[in-house]
Amino acid sequence: MSIKILVIEDEEAINDVICMSLRATGYEVSSFPDGDEASAWLEERHDYDCAVVDVMLPGKDGFALLPGLVKHDIPVIFLTARGELQDRVRGLTGGAEDYMVKPFGLSHCKGNAHADRGTARGNGVGDRHDSGRPVCRRHPGAPCKSPEPEPYQRIQCAHPPVRPWPFSRK
Repeated sequence: MSIKILVIEDEEAINDVICMSLRATGYEVSSFPDGDEASAWLEERHDYDCAVVDVMLPGKDGFALLPGLVKHDIPVIFLTARGELQDRVRGLTGGAEDYMVKPFGLSHCKGNAHADRGTARGNGVGDRHDSGRPVCRRHPGAPCKSPEPEPYQRIQCAHPPVRPWPFSRK
């Protein structure tokens, strides 16, 4: 069964490069240039393994799309020019798995799409480890070790990586 990735990006050149690269890696990709089209599509189909979403979109923006994606257990990677801390916190506390600021490395985006595929399922905000600490969103089943207060823990994960990035150089 093919891994399905949803790409919602209004800049045509960036959308084309992301989609081309993901397809070359073997993913099945659906792409939309604006939030309204993507939202209408998601009412019909929501069987995606991951979504790469720009924040600033025509129609519904990425933050407006996030609750619907999270509701359908679709892990979200924000890919945006908005790099302010309050935007990162808003995206991550809203349920996104990662928040990448443009310009970005394509291998980083592909690596996150691969690594985040399925990690959000069963690790909702508020889940607790047996130790009483929040469950780490990036390392399923482990307690979060971040020294940050709970709403900010997903921004700065203190865990060592549990697996190497599949697309990184050794």
